[in-house]
Amino acid sequence: MGLVPITLLLENVDGSPTEEYRVVDAEIQVRGFSPNGLEDNSKWRTLSPEELTAHVEKSTIVSHWLRQRLGWRALLRACVADQRGLYGDAA
Repeated sequence: MGLVPITLLLENVDGSPTEEYRVVDAEIQVRGFSPNGLEDNSKWRTLSPEELTAHVEKSTIVSHWLRQRLGWRALLRACVADQRGLYGDAA
């Protein structure tokens, strides 16, 4: 199995960043970039189960990255807001 990046950076066609995703403390977080490409480190926010479900239903690159990073079971638990966290009882 290949390495899975710690963060996922989405870019426009011109190479400027638009959004960055990460998994921190069993939370899936996202931050946006301003049109000039500068990030604001205070703008990380946790994705809701509904937002995660939308990514999975649309089969976005974000859902593919999360499935590789977390596994499909943990991603499913995140989509249904399982209170045990991303990694279940093993955490």
